[in-house]
Amino acid sequence: DAGNWEGGMRPANGDHVIMDAADVPNPSMVWDYEATLGSFRVQGALPSGAVSFSSPVVITGDLVNESGGTTLAFFHPDQMSRLEGPVTLSGPFAVEAGTVVAVGSITVNAASLAVRNTGLLRGSSIRVADPAGALIMSRDPESPGSPVIEGASAESPLALIVDGILSLSTGTLRSLSAEGLQIGPTATLDDLSNITLEGPTAPGGSGIRFTGEAIFVSTFTGIRFSLTDVG
Repeated sequence: DAGNWEGGMRPANGDHVIMDAADVPNPSMVWDYEATLGSFRVQGALPSGAVSFSSPVVITGDLVNESGGTTLAFFHPDQMSRLEGPVTLSGPFAVEAGTVVAVGSITVNAASLAVRNTGLLRGSSIRVADPAGALIMSRDPESPGSPVIEGASAESPLALIVDGILSLSTGTLRSLSAEGLQIGPTATLDDLSNITLEGPTAPGGSGIRFTGEAIFVSTFTGIRFSLTDVG
């Protein structure tokens, strides 16, 4: 609804979108049209809500969620959104259906990055940098498929580093860097089960690598390695 936006016009191609607590009494919104935006930012102490992208978007600059109560969710089956700049998350982010391509880095602070159901997240660098941050993969029982996190290609694999909470209960990790899924010393292993790790990967690479000097006591179930040349 154009009436919800400053100036009475909905954002157009090239616009820089800001949702601010001072101006948005109800932050729940469905983005239902295709657009190429200069940047997208949610800021301030917004109450709980969601910005749901039901149509694909391209964001050429920064995507920032500073609101711990507002989820940025992508739900556009069989369509693709493209995030060309860096993504910084201090509030929740979810890919529920369709594909999100993150050309720049994704940094997760004290927030969650979730890929669920038939969502696919393709990127070059994902880091859960805060011990209170979380990487989540899950699916509902009625979902026709499982989530995927992957690198762009063999030539552009995904660096996946988790120094926070790891909660992966289903899905596929594909085309990771030679270091594989990197679990740092401040990580918490909430769940790591029913996950498939697929190539291609570099010769002598790892599927899962624990970094630092932390001690983890965990049980992994249903982990499948579909990798070649792994040391």
